[in-house]
Amino acid sequence: MAALITLPEAKVHLNIPAATLTHDAELTGLIATASALVEGYADRTWTATTVTETSNGGGSKILLRQSPVASVTSVAVSGVALAATAYEVDLAAGIIALRAPSTAGQANVSVVYAVGGTVPDLAKQATKEAVRHLWQTQRGSMGGRNPLGGDDYSGGMAFSLPRRVQELLDPIRVVN
Repeated sequence: MAALITLPEAKVHLNIPAATLTHDAELTGLIATASALVEGYADRTWTATTVTETSNGGGSKILLRQSPVASVTSVAVSGVALAATAYEVDLAAGIIALRAPSTAGQANVSVVYAVGGTVPDLAKQATKEAVRHLWQTQRGSMGGRNPLGGDDYSGGMAFSLPRRVQELLDPIRVVN
């Protein structure tokens, strides 16, 4: 999986000077983790990726599972590639409309398509916040007073995706 933000973007967000290279490997790993968490929560794929997906035949519409759809490379039914004129693609909706219903069968319709390519600003900001959260919990700086009393502090927050990140993603999240 590609990252939704760059290492320099993460360092700026964390107020780490660009010349400081000490934590670059760790931050790169956190960026990859945060990117996966953000795409997973939003149920979207913003990093440019090619997807091969199968579905059951017998209908005239195919709803693609990943979005946003950038393009459709091929559609095949029972191993036979369809001409581009045999179907129409609605990229915004992620739907392929076949001009004639496909042959009925289990997982006999195969679609190869591209998703992602442009990362929305909300997704970038959510990724930066997720990286910040992971970075701070890694260092134990998100702890708070022990709710049971005493001077002990908890080791860190017990969640990987803070509510702030979820709120940033909710307007662009796919809800099935």
